[in-house]
Order: sequence, then structure tokens, then C-alpha cells
Amino acid sequence: MAPKVPLVRLLTAVAVTVIACGFVSLYDLVSSLSIERGRVLPAITVIVLEYSRYAYVVPVLVLLLGLFFLRRRDGDPVGLECTISIAWLSALFWILLAVWAWQIPRIHNIAEHL
Repeated sequence: MAPKVPLVRLLTAVAVTVIACGFVSLYDLVSSLSIERGRVLPAITVIVLEYSRYAYVVPVLVLLLGLFFLRRRDGDPVGLECTISIAWLSALFWILLAVWAWQIPRIHNIAEHL
């Protein structure tokens, strides 16, 4: 494998996690504006809303761990692959969790209209 390919893969994984965090932040903003005021939100929705700003730590950790594994003398491809995989999985999980958490309050609204 060319020496630049692992770095490109790492930077792509970091970019995807930043994009996922940005998506969740914007989705939280839009969804919180569309819910009527005074409504009690489910616990998972409150957790996603409160902790979405802390999710930006994940891309920083992925970048630091990835650079650590790239700078090692032997290259440590297993550690780098695990770091990249965790970045992709965490981005996917974070997006799915946010969408699910914000759709839970809407289930009651749909049930009222039936």
C-alpha cells in the first residue's frame, strides 16, 4: 500500500465523523424548533440534545489515535484499521441515534391523528 493511502483513509474517516456531528447538531436544531413548547421529551431525545456538542470530541480522538498509529515505526496497520472502523461506525450510529431519538416524540402525534 502506498504510504499516503492510510493518511487519506484516516482523514476521510475524520471528515465523515465531523459531518455526522454537524448533521446531528443541525437536526437537533430543526427538530427542537418543530416540537411544540412545553412538551415533555423522551429521555433519549434529551440526552441526544444535551450531549450533541460533546460528540465533536470523537473526530479529534480519531485523528490523534490515527496519527499515533501512523507515526509508529512499524506502522501498526491493525490499530489504524480499528481506529478508522470505529470512526465510521460511530458516525453511522450517531446519525441513526439522533434520527431515532427525534422521531420518538412524533409517534404520539401520529397516533393522535388516527
